[in-house]
Amino acid sequence: MTLLHFFASSVCCFGPIYAVYKATEVSEQAGTLLLVALSSASYLCAQLLRSLVVASLAPATCHLYFVCETFTQILWGVMEIMGLYFVIHHRTALSFDADSRVLSIGLGWSFAHSLFTNLLPILSSARTVAFHWKFLYGALSANVSSVSLLTLTALVFLATRRKQPRAAATTPGILAAVLLLLPFVTSRIIVGGTPSTGPAESPAWWIQLVLHAAVSASVALFTWQLYRSRAAKGTSSQSASTSQQQGGGNGSTYPKRE
Repeated sequence: MTLLHFFASSVCCFGPIYAVYKATEVSEQAGTLLLVALSSASYLCAQLLRSLVVASLAPATCHLYFVCETFTQILWGVMEIMGLYFVIHHRTALSFDADSRVLSIGLGWSFAHSLFTNLLPILSSARTVAFHWKFLYGALSANVSSVSLLTLTALVFLATRRKQPRAAATTPGILAAVLLLLPFVTSRIIVGGTPSTGPAESPAWWIQLVLHAAVSASVALFTWQLYRSRAAKGTSSQSASTSQQQGGGNGSTYPKRE
């Protein structure tokens, strides 16, 4: 029974990430696995760095707990965006097309998040004989976080594209802020600042998970439409530029980096 709990928790937590990797073009392209590994390693470095930064900048004593907690969450979100920005614009990532780059980095970031967040709970589930709802809650929460991180990767890519007006980065920036602050806001409103129960031991935890999943899915759908519309505009502008070059007698074209 312990092995059954271990395998069930592992499949629920890491299975969707592996399924997305195998079902998309990422698994068929050479070098994408290296980009996934680079993204996972960057996630670990970003977590260590932001922990040091938060420990250094956050005040040791705070009379207004909510203000300090909000400041910490905002600082954590800024550090995570900086980590994603570094990977997206790394020279290794720039050698891939936009779709493969965003998907590979998002999968690597999500896998590392699930691994370092849920590894200990999964190992502890292997030592229990009876089933507990907190293991299922943790697996579902990991899947929701994976959707949020994949969406956040696409939003950072859209907001930091080169040769675009500043107004084009406003919508991705707002959506990224919603994703980063959503867990904190729902936890404060629904669960409370200092919950007396653990995960899955109260209906409030499940309500928070459902709300988090609904908002994340909505933002992901809107981001997908925004990404496709921007990609279509980029393709049309590149085609027009190619036609002008050919009409001017210069038939050489160069790949456009985004």
